[in-house]
Amino acid sequence: MLSLEAPIIAVIWQTLMAHTHRVALIPGTTAGLALCVWLIYLIDRLLDGLSAADMGGDIRHAFYRRHWRLIGLVVIPLVTALLVWIALYLIPEGLLWQCSALVLLVAIYLACFPAQHHRRFVGALGGLIGFGVIVGIFMLPLDAGPKIQFAIIGLLMMTFGFFHRLDKAASSRIPKEPLGSLLFSLGCSAGVQFFSTGDGAAAISMDVLLLWMVFSMNMFGISRHENESGTVDGHSVAVLWPRLSQFYPVVLLGCLVACAAIALVPAAFPARTGELALGCALSLLLMGIVWLGRSRLGPLSYRVLADLALTAPVAVLLLQLGVFK
Repeated sequence: MLSLEAPIIAVIWQTLMAHTHRVALIPGTTAGLALCVWLIYLIDRLLDGLSAADMGGDIRHAFYRRHWRLIGLVVIPLVTALLVWIALYLIPEGLLWQCSALVLLVAIYLACFPAQHHRRFVGALGGLIGFGVIVGIFMLPLDAGPKIQFAIIGLLMMTFGFFHRLDKAASSRIPKEPLGSLLFSLGCSAGVQFFSTGDGAAAISMDVLLLWMVFSMNMFGISRHENESGTVDGHSVAVLWPRLSQFYPVVLLGCLVACAAIALVPAAFPARTGELALGCALSLLLMGIVWLGRSRLGPLSYRVLADLALTAPVAVLLLQLGVFK
């Protein structure tokens, strides 16, 4: 109910990625990532809960509707203030600007899927906000590469997130899972990317792709199971791309094979991707086991076990590598 699984997952994967690249993260980086992810999930689920007021929703929606004053007027402002303090006093300036660009992209994402009503108003307002965000990214003191990367992602999110709301044809829309998992992957890798100086952009990009793959499969499976259980999310991949959704087991198996191949032959890929690929492969394997037992699980139970499959193998791997000693 408190959305604490998201920051735990983010910190666990950030730790594995930092170990992979032999990067020592400062405490503010880890705390900032955990709080930032928690804040995003609080806002996202609060908006989802309020927008589901007329449609019932599940127990998570009911929780956020029932406590919207405490969460929206007390918890979110306090967490935001703490994050501002961390940003100004604990993390380097360069990382601050990089994270600021990511925050702008997250703002687009949150505005893409806030409510299922007032379609035209949200689309028009979102277009203006999205354009402002893209301009703002180019004004930040970042290198040309990250600027172009973030601006392209922002443009895609704005186009397929905001303006699809003006069209009721589901086939013209992009579901939230690919966008959400991509932002989650970029957030987990931001600190490591900033402090890593020896492995180069290719290794970091490979890591982001691996994280994007495993996070997408986690969200994809949850969406598919919730849809089968009668919990409908109009922005999910199971609703917008139903034909692709039917191939989830095949896609999951393909991702598992790809990660296992990278883990077994790390020399053929950018530096130090083997350990991260091994963590991804183990998580995907557990996700497959959870998927096979889905008939006995309700939507909430499946979500909990899917998130556990995303976390437990990496935690065990870090213990085996001696990271937590």
